[in-house]
Amino acid sequence: MKAFIIVMHESNHSVSLANDCIIAAKQFNIVPEIWPAVNGFHAESKFKDYGITKFLHKKIISNPGVQGCFLSHYQLWNKCVELNETILILEHDGMMIRELPDDVEAQFTDVLNLDPYGQS
Repeated sequence: MKAFIIVMHESNHSVSLANDCIIAAKQFNIVPEIWPAVNGFHAESKFKDYGITKFLHKKIISNPGVQGCFLSHYQLWNKCVELNETILILEHDGMMIRELPDDVEAQFTDVLNLDPYGQS
């Protein structure tokens, strides 16, 4: 399975966390590619490029960090469609602590969050 780590290259902290994420993923035979994060302060032009309008939730529109995160994931969702295969998307602070289940793809039909501390 292809894997990507979203990294904000302008941030040494993000790059450092991503390097730790890569090391952890490799322990479980996952070799992720770096995906450059969208800087939320430059998001407005990207929304226009993708034809995404203000119908988005206020939480996304009002926060540059959330805008950049959304757009980074959006780009990778498009990459997934382009590749026509399942991909694993990790953020720079994602840390693999165990192998993915063999049947991970069978466990969902849309988006899967493997965080054991997920929000309710």
